[in-house]
Amino acid sequence: MREIRLADCDIAVLSLVDETARRQAITDLLARLGLAFRFVDGIRCNPGRIGCGLGHMKTLRAWSGERPLLVLEDDVADTPDFQASVFAPDDADAVYLGVSRYGAVEAIDFVGFVDVLANERAAPGLLRIHNMLGAHAILHLTPRWRDAALEAMTSAMVDHDWDPDRGLARIQGHFKVYAPDLPTFYQTAALQSDSRGWMQEAATRFIPAPLEVGARAPLIIEGQPREAVLTRDGKRLLWLWAAP
Repeated sequence: MREIRLADCDIAVLSLVDETARRQAITDLLARLGLAFRFVDGIRCNPGRIGCGLGHMKTLRAWSGERPLLVLEDDVADTPDFQASVFAPDDADAVYLGVSRYGAVEAIDFVGFVDVLANERAAPGLLRIHNMLGAHAILHLTPRWRDAALEAMTSAMVDHDWDPDRGLARIQGHFKVYAPDLPTFYQTAALQSDSRGWMQEAATRFIPAPLEVGARAPLIIEGQPREAVLTRDGKRLLWLWAAP
């Protein structure tokens, strides 16, 4: 295991230039945490998910790889469990410091559902994740992950018309991607643009728990109930349809 001090990371915050309230909030937050950062000017697109993906790609393309890169979206807040250092295995490719209740289900083209986060215990205080959606706080560690993430987000948006984080969820199981038991950042309702902001906060402000192979998830697909089962394929965990 190695210690990664957040103060030693290259911290990039994705933000549209005219989002003054968000920019002030993240500036105040990171100043309070003692973390130096830089803004990466976001790209305004319709739908907004395209601009979000392009912002992540812009940041990753410019990363030299000399220091770990922490990419934050500008609507985050810190949890009570914030730690100034992250501990991860030496071969870690990425660490999600912000988590989501939504997991992508491989059996239906990686559509997201709540409470199907495929993850397992990697070490005390650390989970290995395989299908988590959300990209509001990702610590990027290796060039091989960066290259795959760029390709995955491009394919998601161009080839499939998906959200970019769906592309990332699709590849997590092929890499060494982790998340702490106690997340560091979440997306705060106070900085969302509509009245459903509480849903965003509820989805990202939770404590994940490991799932066992063989766990089952009841899903509703086009109004019909179906059951998925958590399966191990080599070193990957994925959701496949349960036998009738």
